[in-house]
This record gives sequence, C-alpha cells and structure tokens, in this order.
Amino acid sequence: MDRTIIEAGLAEVLRTAWQAPELVLERVDEHRDRSAEAGQPWLEVKYGPSGRRAWHGVVPVTVTTRSTPGADPQRTKLAIKVNPVRGVGETLIPWIVERADIDLPRPYGSFRTTAEARATGEREVHLYELGQAVPALRAVLPPYLGRIDDPASGEHALVLGWVELDGLDASGAHLDWPPHRLEAAARAAACWHAALADHLEELSWAAPRPSTADRVADADLYAAVLEDAHRRFPEVVTDAVLRRRHALLDTLSSWHRAKDELVATLAHNDYNARNVGFAGPRPIALDWEIARIDTPTRDLVELLTFGLGPGFDPDLFHTVVEAARSTLHEQGVPIDAERWRDAVRAEIRAEALDRVGMQSLFETEFALPYFTRIQTTVERLLDLTD
Repeated sequence: MDRTIIEAGLAEVLRTAWQAPELVLERVDEHRDRSAEAGQPWLEVKYGPSGRRAWHGVVPVTVTTRSTPGADPQRTKLAIKVNPVRGVGETLIPWIVERADIDLPRPYGSFRTTAEARATGEREVHLYELGQAVPALRAVLPPYLGRIDDPASGEHALVLGWVELDGLDASGAHLDWPPHRLEAAARAAACWHAALADHLEELSWAAPRPSTADRVADADLYAAVLEDAHRRFPEVVTDAVLRRRHALLDTLSSWHRAKDELVATLAHNDYNARNVGFAGPRPIALDWEIARIDTPTRDLVELLTFGLGPGFDPDLFHTVVEAARSTLHEQGVPIDAERWRDAVRAEIRAEALDRVGMQSLFETEFALPYFTRIQTTVERLLDLTD
C-alpha cells in the first residue's frame, strides 16, 4: 500500500482514536528493516512488487504529533499492518507448488478447505472491529486505533498501538514456553471462543468451517502433500508416519464427525508462538489473516502442536486440554468431558493431515526451523490419543 496514502489518512485516525480534534501529525519515521527482505523472493509473490513508497506486512513507525498546533511534540510508536488483497492460497502457495514441482491432483485454490487462504485481505479489518465489541477478543489484541483504506488497490492499513511482546518468535526457531504460558494462552483462546460460540452472524467474514464432507472431498490434497513430503523428507516423514497418516485418511469420515458435533466459534487458525506473545501475563495474538469458523479445539491443538515439543510430559498435555474445557464451562459453554476428548482426538488427526502436512509444502522452499519439531510432536500426540 502506498505510504503516501497511509500518511494522508493517519492524522485523522489518530485525531479520532485519541479524541484530539486539533492534533497535528508532524512526522512519521518508519523502522522497517529492508535489508532483512533481501534474498526473500517470496515477499513480492505474497505482497506484490514493493517500491520505496510501498508498505506491506507489519511496519513499525514512530509518529511525532502535537495535540494542538502550539503544544509540545509527542513521540509514539505504532504498528501499521497492511495485508495483501489476495491470500497466500492464491499467490504464495501456488508459487511454491509450481517452483517445487509438487504434483497436486488439481489447482490448490479449487480445494474446499483451502478457502481460509483465499480472499484474506479484509479479515483482520473485520476482526479488529469485532474486537471492539467483544471484550474477551479485545483482551488478546494490541490496541486498535483505526483503519486507512485505499479504494484503488482494495488494500487496508490497520493502525495499531505498539506492544512489546515476550515469547513471540515469528521465525519459529524458539517455540518453548513454560507450562503456565501454554495454559494461559489456552484459557485466553477459550474465553473468546466462548464469547463468540454460535454467533455465526457476526463471523460471516471469516473463512467457512471445514466439515467432514469437506475434509473427505479434499483427501486427495492431503494424500498428495503427504506423498511428496515422504519423498523429500524421508527421515522426518518416515515409512511409519506415511502408513499412519494414510490410515487416518482412510478412516477420515468416521473420526472427524466428533468435530462436526462441537460448537462453532471463531478460530485464529495459526495460534502458536510464531503469532502469539505475552505482554506481562496477558497473551496477545497477531496475524489473523486465515481466521475461520471452527471448533474451540482448533486453536488448542495448534497451540499444543507447536508449543509442547517432542519430549512433552503427557500430564502437561492433559492439564492444558482440561484448562481449555474448564474455561469454556466457566464462560457459559459446557462441554461433556468425553465429547471434548473425542473432539480433541479428531483435531489432532486433522492437524496431522492438514496443518502439519501442509507445513511440508513450505519446507520445500524455506527450511523451517520448526518443521521436524511439529512433525515429531504431532506423532506423539497421535500416540497419546489413539
């Protein structure tokens, strides 16, 4: 998005958010590390060509303002978040598939369960605006100051208060949290899950919930990605892993139904330490581009797959799983323990086939530091819940 458009709209956003109708915006200093973008050709694939005046992704800035023309200047750090109009399912993933010569049975965007990665440009705008009316959701978001629109490109810039976060690692190289943080993140998610349970009319902007029928229809996608991963990474996606996941595919229509029977809500859908950090004791979740309607187990199992690590203590798994269920109950969404257990079990299986499976597609291009970790962890989770 053109920086000129963002700067032109920023003063009005701040006047409204800070209730300072005479505010003067004197200067905007960006702290974007352009050198870090060198050698990353996928950035232009995801965001489009980017010149010196274009911003994309998260751009830290410091604004110098005066509340009135004669007041002392104030410097405030903000984050400007610009998402591409098209999602990675329309840009980055097809680019990887072609570049790595991954043999899919049909184009990636034609599968039902890839809707989460398509037409994502407005999701975070809707998410932050919804958060203003839902305290449990607002509690896990950085402060939302407003939005700036570019009608010509269809892009939106979110203006967010800057929050220093501990435990956040976008690279995925450092995913180990102490147990109390895993539990805190699970409880925070359960709070907004409860607040939005069955409020589907407020979530029409999110990607649709994948049903058992959707999963079965896309089984050939999961099988193709699995076979490709086995060929490329046999030391991780071993023969035993291959056999087990094919067995899951063969029985998908029976075990996935436990998810169909659970309440629907808003899922972040990428809820792990690459997108979640802590402001003191409070979890803060970023990057909601692939948010979708799903069951509360979706974010829980994603959190555990990335956060537990291959050598996890089974007692910790059970503690965090029960913490999520008990929080849902406390917030007015009781779920029977056996029904919850079956849904978590189904979610782990779906995680192994879809989310963890699809990470192997990214691994073909980006050498993910967490790739082996999550493949091994999800196998242990399958062992524990079989």
